[in-house]
Amino acid sequence: MKTELSSGMKTALPVLLTLIKHGHEAVFVGGAVRDLMLGLEDKDVDIATSALPEQTMALFPKCIGTGLQHGTVTVMVEGNGYEVTTYRQESPYEDHRRPGSVQFIGNLEGDLLRRDFTINAMALGADGELHDPFGGLEDLKNRRLRCVGDPDARLQEDALRMLRGVRFIGTYGLSPTLSTWRALRRHRALLRHVAMERVQAELDKMVDGPAPERSLAWLSLSGLLKHTREELNLPEPIDCIDLSWLGELPGKDNRYAALFIACGMDGAAAFSCMSKLRFSGKRMDAVRNRLDMHARYLLVPEEADEDSLWRKTVLEYGREAAAEWLEMALLLPDELAPGIAGKGGGYRHVMESLPVSSARELSVNGAELAEALGKKPGPWTREMLLRLLHAVADGELLNHKEVLISQGMKWTMESNHEPK
Repeated sequence: MKTELSSGMKTALPVLLTLIKHGHEAVFVGGAVRDLMLGLEDKDVDIATSALPEQTMALFPKCIGTGLQHGTVTVMVEGNGYEVTTYRQESPYEDHRRPGSVQFIGNLEGDLLRRDFTINAMALGADGELHDPFGGLEDLKNRRLRCVGDPDARLQEDALRMLRGVRFIGTYGLSPTLSTWRALRRHRALLRHVAMERVQAELDKMVDGPAPERSLAWLSLSGLLKHTREELNLPEPIDCIDLSWLGELPGKDNRYAALFIACGMDGAAAFSCMSKLRFSGKRMDAVRNRLDMHARYLLVPEEADEDSLWRKTVLEYGREAAAEWLEMALLLPDELAPGIAGKGGGYRHVMESLPVSSARELSVNGAELAEALGKKPGPWTREMLLRLLHAVADGELLNHKEVLISQGMKWTMESNHEPK
């Protein structure tokens, strides 16, 4: 079977043709071939070849030895990097993650045999000819996930393959074969061998994918997250929660926040989970802010002045963070954010009408305030800036440097004259 190359493959074609011109085999492999067969745009184009790493490096002026011990060289062409890996066989895996050693071979089918799933064990030649010795294309047509060869062996070799398999099931709308699914559940305890950073990377792809609700449902059914290296303490079971709306939210951190809300997790519990998954501090703060704002919204009494409370929330978290929570909340089912649908316009108006929404927007900073008052910066600096922020936001003061410094001096004098 022949097919037209994708745009990414056409750009990388000179690499293949150079290798072939010098007597080596070279083909496109991996996710780019799978995605082309599914009619999807490719992201990364990988190449496999019979050429040894040193032979590949001799043919191209700009190369990076990204994984020479495993036969991988990154070839740079017009600013694009392409991973070119020598056909190889692998020795038994160490610690259920990596092969102890590799042996370079000259046979494409032998190289494809070591791969995880049949849908990833296809190759495409420079002429568009498909090499599919294990029936990956037929599995894609039948929306089926199947391991290459013995599923027990494939999943025990590299425990990360189980998470990848669940992601493929969700992202591509596949169903696992019975033998693959049984092997996955049988060996799920091996996930403890996988670094938490790698678990996070796979979860990110699931949550940010086109069908997060499907990926998460299968993930819950697999029981994999009960066996991570560090216990996540997630609620059970996620597959019983209606998450059909989750894919409508833009951005993976919005989706994480909404997922934690749907699971009934508060900011502290979510923060602990994200910390164990090695989220960056910036991402953890962003998600927790959304959760804390949401909890505050749910606790607003019916008789409260909502505009005033919302104004305080915006000033505490900043206009950007408040806007991110609002846009997320407006897309949540009504049972998770009761009444928010009718309040979006009013909340937006409050945000837009504020002359300032954070201390960074004031015309004076902490260092300038300390110098003008002749005091050393300290906790008092932040407290005074927040006080000035509220005064400007409420229209009591103009956001002019001289006005703010003068008010700061006045408050300081008043404080000094208060009885001790």
